[in-house]
Amino acid sequence: MEKSWNFIWDNFFCEKTNLLYDYLVRNIDGNILTDHLPSVNEINRQIPNACGWGTGMEDSVLSAGSMIDAIVARYNVTRDKNMKPFADKVFDGMMRCVVDFENGFISRSVSPADEKSFYYDTSRDQFTHWVYGGLRLYNSELADAEQKENIKKVIVAVAKRMERNCLPSNDYNFLRYDGETSIAGKMWGVLGAHEYMRLPFFYIAAWYVSGDNHWYDLYMQYRDEAFKKQSKFNALSYGLRCYPVLQMQYSLRAIYDIDPDYEFRAKCLEFMQSVADYYKTFAVSESKRICDEIGEEHYYYQYKPWNKVRMLYQGIIGNRPYFNPAQSEMSENRGFYHIRNVGEAVSILALCPDFKIGEEQFAALQNLNDAIDYDRICNYSPMLLVCGWWLLKEANLFNN
Repeated sequence: MEKSWNFIWDNFFCEKTNLLYDYLVRNIDGNILTDHLPSVNEINRQIPNACGWGTGMEDSVLSAGSMIDAIVARYNVTRDKNMKPFADKVFDGMMRCVVDFENGFISRSVSPADEKSFYYDTSRDQFTHWVYGGLRLYNSELADAEQKENIKKVIVAVAKRMERNCLPSNDYNFLRYDGETSIAGKMWGVLGAHEYMRLPFFYIAAWYVSGDNHWYDLYMQYRDEAFKKQSKFNALSYGLRCYPVLQMQYSLRAIYDIDPDYEFRAKCLEFMQSVADYYKTFAVSESKRICDEIGEEHYYYQYKPWNKVRMLYQGIIGNRPYFNPAQSEMSENRGFYHIRNVGEAVSILALCPDFKIGEEQFAALQNLNDAIDYDRICNYSPMLLVCGWWLLKEANLFNN
């Protein structure tokens, strides 16, 4: 599994910004490759879309939150003090993406060109990974006093943004940086079942780090209704997309750890276990299927510069056009979601307290890791195998 770990740090991590990017930022000779990313001028004009979808700087905060999770888990298992510099770098990158501290705005990424330009539209997914990853570091031995204080300030700023913007008048949307509607910023109302616990999660996280009962009161305004709506979750309807389910599990695990109501915590645990039961089998069967197919070319799709592919027009959102290169969604590119699904599926199990994990889950990760040709793959999906591996190791350590 060390192969996956090194592959991610060597090829996707940019020292200038301390962020992980979606496509390769270093080639086999160690040369920096960032010319494929949008220019500062293009970013400032929000081209090709206000999310930065498909540009290579779409999901840096998602990756940072997952990697912090893995670093903390690896430290908890190994007690390796060398994890501290890794945590410091990733957290620095996370803080760079808090581009408007006062208003609690977390961007998806920032440009390596000037180390500050960003796309105006983010998502509840990015916020979820930042807050969960921040809590993981906050509660670990790897966090120093300054980092803990910054985590507290950011999480409280996020909660303030939610309280200020997620109103009926905005259709419960936390809004883009420019104040317009965010395409994935809706936090209440009509949502997917997996999304309802996000808003109460942000509020209870703010209470936990600050001790301010205002946030606990807000949490309680949403908690029970959110859980009831979440109960309609059906894993089969998510198909080959594990990342939204993982984010639901992040929310539930944090609430399980924080909420002082033991009866509600028991309900969260029962729900998490029911979700984990499905993904326990899914991880094994999906790993076997991919290992049987991994030699096929579509697992090694070579990403092209975002402005060299045909873009999908996805409409006008918040007075801006959204054109999406969508290379990760292409039928000839099965490697990205399929590989990461296995890592995310086992992470879903590992996040569930006291869940029984067997050798077959470890084998699912190891076999897939061994089957990947690391000289050919050019997406960051193996990072989720690393995350799953260390979360499984950590869960096994503390559950036995």
